[in-house]
Amino acid sequence: MSHADGPSITELVSSNGPLANSFPSGHMVRAVIAYGLIAFVVQRLAPWPLARSLAIPVATVVVLLVAFDRLYLDVHWESDVVGGLLLGAIGLVAGTVWLDRPLSTDN
Repeated sequence: MSHADGPSITELVSSNGPLANSFPSGHMVRAVIAYGLIAFVVQRLAPWPLARSLAIPVATVVVLLVAFDRLYLDVHWESDVVGGLLLGAIGLVAGTVWLDRPLSTDN
């Protein structure tokens, strides 16, 4: 994505830019945060007990499938996937803490 007014920041982090890096796996970070937050919300708000009880196990299986996919397709090293899992877990904890915060009665 080049612009007429000069280089774009996307060129810096592209696969051939100076900051080209696969650590941590962005797929893993996004998968952990997205599916983890979906599981958190379903577990809290779903009207069906079966959906509430299966939310976290299903999200865990999906995240593990994404991790296996990244390794099987040989697009990331194991360290990239583990780093993505850890960074995603930090983001997931931050998101769940923020969503679970007590609301003040002044609002």
